[in-house]
Amino acid sequence: MSKPYITYFQMKCGSFRVMKSDTLGGAQGDTDEMFTYERLPESVKNKYHVFKGYEASDDGLSDFHADFKVWCNELKKNDVYNINYSYYFSHRTAVDTIFKRLAKGKFEGIQEVSELEGVYMGKCHNGGLTYCEEYTGQCHGYDFNAYYPRTLASRIFEIPVRQGEECYTNIFKLFKSKTPLKYGMYKVKITSANPEAKKVFAFSKKNHYTHYSIQFARDNMKEFDFKFAYYKEDDGYNSYVYDDDDLIKGDEIFSKWLKTLTDLRAILPKNKLLKHLLTSLWGCVTRSKSINRTYEDIIDQKLDVGHGDETHYQIHDHVINDKNDYYVLHNNRERYYYGLARIKPFLVSYARNRTAKVGMKDIDSVIRIHTDNVTFNAEQDMNGVKNILPEDKTTGHLKWRGIVNQKPIRLP
Repeated sequence: MSKPYITYFQMKCGSFRVMKSDTLGGAQGDTDEMFTYERLPESVKNKYHVFKGYEASDDGLSDFHADFKVWCNELKKNDVYNINYSYYFSHRTAVDTIFKRLAKGKFEGIQEVSELEGVYMGKCHNGGLTYCEEYTGQCHGYDFNAYYPRTLASRIFEIPVRQGEECYTNIFKLFKSKTPLKYGMYKVKITSANPEAKKVFAFSKKNHYTHYSIQFARDNMKEFDFKFAYYKEDDGYNSYVYDDDDLIKGDEIFSKWLKTLTDLRAILPKNKLLKHLLTSLWGCVTRSKSINRTYEDIIDQKLDVGHGDETHYQIHDHVINDKNDYYVLHNNRERYYYGLARIKPFLVSYARNRTAKVGMKDIDSVIRIHTDNVTFNAEQDMNGVKNILPEDKTTGHLKWRGIVNQKPIRLP
């Protein structure tokens, strides 16, 4: 059974523009009346923010509200898998709960992330591969389909299900003997004077990398002039590693989830709620524990707050507008909601390597790389590359303005 819900967006002043479902009043069907709230109403539990791609305006809210109702009906009434999306409290709750239903019995026993483990994870580069140069001309863009979802459910990508251990690893000795690194995170300084290196490699500001990233740099050392500065045993521990017995394949957890939602997407290709269920899962299971507190709250509750890993709570953001003034605080001691969160640095580094290999097909022609997309100034043959397709948005006569603003301008 559906519950009353609202759709909303936040205005620049900090207040919220809201539309209500027909179960909350109005004429037949959804009401077109809008309301402004200083805070989202607590009396309505189910709240859904407007997706990107819709304007933060009354017209954008109205369009999203109408589409939301259509998408919910499609998900609720189909022959593949019924999802009552508006039954869940929010987009994130829907993503979370649908995963739990489809992966029941596969993930619950995964050990929680330790405090030390979380420190190592936070020092890795935990974003996608990004590069963009100023360019005007003909472009050819290629996109991986369901990039992170397919990686999660891969039979090759591995996931640690238990905590590892901190130790010292002689990386130089292992490389010299051509011995693979253990699955884990390592402290090592990697540099390159080759300007092409930044197209294919994400350098860590804190000199921490997963074994996936280090092996990529090692394998491509000559082509991109990667240099390694190793830490000595006297410097202390330099790695956090996992035993082979603590690793499982991604498909053991995510295969049913991926198959069900991709089968559903085959019959509902334009349903953006379904796309959200697929693309947002990795962010959901790797999300940090956080709280919102005002300065007065922090003082009154005597919270240990700062900007580094040494405090209990780390300041992630300071929200200030006409209606709000509070801090977003991440919990450094109990960092994540899921034990599955330990996949975070490994998932993104594994995926970056896949994207980099596409760019390396014609590195001199690369104009832009962003997570699952590679754009060239010449057409490429992608035969042999799984799940990658030409993309309309990054193909054509375009103007790119560089890494700060990566939205292209389409030219005649």
